[in-house]
Amino acid sequence: MKYQLMTDAQIMEDLGKQFEQLRLFKNLTVDQVCEQGGTNKLTVNRFTHNKNAIRLDGLISILRGIGELDKLETLFEMPEKITFEKTDVIKKKRVRKPTQTSKVNEIKWGNDE
Repeated sequence: MKYQLMTDAQIMEDLGKQFEQLRLFKNLTVDQVCEQGGTNKLTVNRFTHNKNAIRLDGLISILRGIGELDKLETLFEMPEKITFEKTDVIKKKRVRKPTQTSKVNEIKWGNDE
């Protein structure tokens, strides 16, 4: 992915440009994005022009405003769904290391063999 080679500032600038292109493609005004997303023009302008970083809730509002909130669902998507049911878990029985029994020194008296 091209973001691997970019700085944080470059990534934010690219995201702002992509947002602006998508907003124009959808024929939405900044006011409409703000109204539908529940955010303000300052947040949208900061995101679009990369003036300052915005908070995560601002990004969520912007995505909601342009109708792309569902894209967040794929952000941390796992390749497969992993289930941990009782049938899937194999319990290993604990095995203790055998202890070595030391020979007890027998006391021998006299002619004992």
